Amino acid sequence: MADVTIIYCRPCGYEKRAKDAAAALRQHLALEAALVPAKGRIFQVKVGDSIVASRSKGHFPVPTKSWPPSLPRGTDPGRIPIAS
Repeated sequence: MADVTIIYCRPCGYEKRAKDAAAALRQHLALEAALVPAKGRIFQVKVGDSIVASRSKGHFPVPTKSWPPSLPRGTDPGRIPIAS
């Protein structure tokens, strides 16, 4: 099973968003995510080495029908589609 990591900019105040994203992954997919503080306005959700969601063009990934992905429990998170 691939590791799920949420990298977020602590000085930017993204910690709450990172915690909320981790809670959504836990609730909807039964996945635990490691929170990694960083700098540089970054907000990324990674599965293994693949970025599956990120802050782009000033917007954050928004929980929708497609994120967090609706995968059956027990599905390998390495099969989560990569965000474009």
